[in-house]
Amino acid sequence: MSGGAGEARESSMSATSAVRLQFPEGLRVLAVDDDQTCLHIVGRMLERCMYQVAKCRNRKEALLLLREDSSRFDIVLSDLHLSDINGLKLLEIIAFEMYMPVVVMSSDDKRETIMKGVIHGACDYMVKPVRMDAVELLWQHVIRKRRNDQLKEMEQAMEDKLVVEEEEEEEKSRSMKKKKKKVEA
Repeated sequence: MSGGAGEARESSMSATSAVRLQFPEGLRVLAVDDDQTCLHIVGRMLERCMYQVAKCRNRKEALLLLREDSSRFDIVLSDLHLSDINGLKLLEIIAFEMYMPVVVMSSDDKRETIMKGVIHGACDYMVKPVRMDAVELLWQHVIRKRRNDQLKEMEQAMEDKLVVEEEEEEEKSRSMKKKKKKVEA
C-alpha cells in the first residue's frame, strides 16, 4: 500500500522542519556603529547568517530609519559608544518608542558597563570583537520578544474576559434584585 496518510504526514513534517531550519534566514537587523571598519565586519557576519542587514553610522540615521518604519526591522545591534550620542540614550529611545529588542556591543567589558546596558533595556551585550557564534544567535531575542508579546496579549484577553464576566454577573444580580423587589411589592 503506497501513498495515503503516511506520506502526507512525512511530507508535512519535512516542510515544517525546513521552515524551522530556515527561520533565522531573513532576520531583519539594523546595525549601528560609528566605526566604519567594525560596522563592515559585523555587517558581513550578519550577512553570512543570511540576515537582512541595514547599516548606519550614527544615532540620527538609525532613528530616522526606525521612526520611518520600525516594522522593517526585527532587532537592532548597536555600539554602546557612538560619537553623536551615548548608546544608552539610543537604547532608551528605541525601547520607549519602538519596543524592539536591542543588543549592545562594545569593547568595554567592565561588569558595571554591561549591567548599565542591561538595566537600560539591552536584551544582550556583546563584547568586541564580536564572535560569530553570538551573531548567529541574535534570532533568539526576536523569538523571546514575540513569545512575550503573545503572552501579554493572552493575559490581556483573559483579563478583558474576566471583566466582561464580572459585569455580566453584576447585571444579573441587579436584575434579580429588581425582580425580587417587584415580587415583594
